[in-house]
Amino acid sequence: MDSADDLQSNSFCERICCENILRRGQPLVYVYDDLPSEKRLATRKLHVVLVMLICLLPAVAIICLMLVAKLGILSMFVFHWVGAVAAPCLYMSLIDQEGLASPLQFLRRQFTGFAVEVQQWKRGSVLFLGFTALGFVVIVAISHWCFLVNDLYKPMKINVETVGIDFSTVGAVLFVLYFTFVNSMIEEIFWRGWLLERLGTSRTAIGISGLFYASYHFFVLYAVLPMSLGFNLWGSTLVTLFLVLAGVMFSYIHQIHGIILSWFIHAAADACIMLGLVAVYYQTWSPSSCHSATNNVTSTPSPAAFF
Repeated sequence: MDSADDLQSNSFCERICCENILRRGQPLVYVYDDLPSEKRLATRKLHVVLVMLICLLPAVAIICLMLVAKLGILSMFVFHWVGAVAAPCLYMSLIDQEGLASPLQFLRRQFTGFAVEVQQWKRGSVLFLGFTALGFVVIVAISHWCFLVNDLYKPMKINVETVGIDFSTVGAVLFVLYFTFVNSMIEEIFWRGWLLERLGTSRTAIGISGLFYASYHFFVLYAVLPMSLGFNLWGSTLVTLFLVLAGVMFSYIHQIHGIILSWFIHAAADACIMLGLVAVYYQTWSPSSCHSATNNVTSTPSPAAFF
């Protein structure tokens, strides 16, 4: 027979998991599948094709501007403001019932109700700080592994510079802030908000959203990861598969808790990526013995050279 302490512990865990994380018994924050009468779900073949083409724009921007033209920063801005903002706004203005007011109505639907309650901002802030701090500890720890500095950090720094990502002191601060908070917000609104509002929230739709979300990351990773032993290919593939699962997870967080919580968690992930990039570029947290051992390391050519 379970003791009183065990029952109390189980009750506490069940309350945390079911009531606070899964919100069982509570309505979803966004219900997209009930919107066909308002002409938001893409039910016509033409609309589905247009949605799919818009979802391919991020990958096209990365391939053309980062891999080929070596304009890494520009590729990010084109992906954000053309592919993930302008194109969906144009689609909504032409297809949705509200016409030119559709983009503003869409934002109102995203930033309303439970999604933007004060408790969501508090939870999001705590999760952001916690996950970012954990990521910082992990990155500082692995930065002391000299083999990682030699075989990963230095080749990646060369590739980052080659594909046109300016990471000088001023540029680094602006890039870190923009990528952490703006990139994460745009991606949550685009992949989890606009796309799921067009596809619905079935498992298939959420899986498709995760695939599109992960797809453009493959080309970013392929551009910056070292080429030795084909790591830029198989490493990018493995991380991309993980990002499909991450995209699915973000979709469920978005549906259950709303835009603010999914944004903060995504921002924490992006902050950890930026801390990793700082570690790669400046190698601030790597011991001096790692640097002295790599003076004779030859440069690894950028994968962009093969395009």
